[in-house]
Amino acid sequence: MVKQSPTAIVARGGAQVGALAGKRIAYVEASSAHQTLLQGLSSAGLSEKDVRLVPMRVDEMPGALARGEIEAFAAWEPAPSVALANSEANRIVFRGSSTDYFVISREVGKRSPQAVNSLVAAYVRAIEWLRLSLRNQEKAAQWVKDDAEAFSGKKNGISPAQIAAITRRELLNIPSAPRIIVNPRAQPPLKSEFDFLKGLGKLSADASWANVESAMGNDILVNVLTDTRLFETGRFDYPE
Repeated sequence: MVKQSPTAIVARGGAQVGALAGKRIAYVEASSAHQTLLQGLSSAGLSEKDVRLVPMRVDEMPGALARGEIEAFAAWEPAPSVALANSEANRIVFRGSSTDYFVISREVGKRSPQAVNSLVAAYVRAIEWLRLSLRNQEKAAQWVKDDAEAFSGKKNGISPAQIAAITRRELLNIPSAPRIIVNPRAQPPLKSEFDFLKGLGKLSADASWANVESAMGNDILVNVLTDTRLFETGRFDYPE
């Protein structure tokens, strides 16, 4: 598990989830925010059939909401923050959470274990570098903003300061990130999502939780964190 972050349903006019019946709601199929949308609708006694779902890219959602093309959207950051900054009329009407994972195939793990260790070490090293200073966080946020705008070909409405704040809230302020995902006193990660989606028929009736649980591993992260000298997780050579 590499990150835990909030997802949200954002609506115009501060409407409650129950008021979204028959409304146009933008979403990304099979995403964590799609699950949050399903949970929010369920909490209000609604289902997907009671709303008008509009498939849309996350970066397009705040603009579509501002233009009145949709009445709400379900998304992860920074889309909710952008929408809230665009208008005081926009409100978060339901919150959820998502967990992000570093995923590799078992075949690659067996064939190239050192390469996989190096990838995980790079992730840990980047987090340590970000934690060193606010300046590093703001610099990385500017890189992210520049890359996103170059990729999409258009400006976005979020500032480097907002990106840095989201990064602190979702990653850097979590002491154990990146996280070891085994906790015998807590429900396994993804179990509630698995049960919820299976109950809605989004997963096949014969889908096995054991298959998901058996894929959760900590050995790679443990290898890196127990030999920080070998993997140089405290040595940084990022460009100024």
